[in-house]
Amino acid sequence: MGKIAPNRIRRRFNTSVPHQKIATDTTEFKYYEVDSKGKMTIRKLYLDPFMDMWNREILSYGISKFPSATNIMKALDEKLQL
Repeated sequence: MGKIAPNRIRRRFNTSVPHQKIATDTTEFKYYEVDSKGKMTIRKLYLDPFMDMWNREILSYGISKFPSATNIMKALDEKLQL
């Protein structure tokens, strides 16, 4: 089981300062894939967006076939290079 991070934001999502509060969450999407024989298979994709709480803008995101810290860190690195 993972470690629970301290609740530092305490549901205070609004801010008047850009890049002061940036949030992320992993969302799982299911979709169907049909092969050449007509067999339907359920697949999953994972979306990891980084949103600035100042204006609700998505600053960067990652999409992968598996949930992973690597994908999240890659999206964060893209944001930090802006």
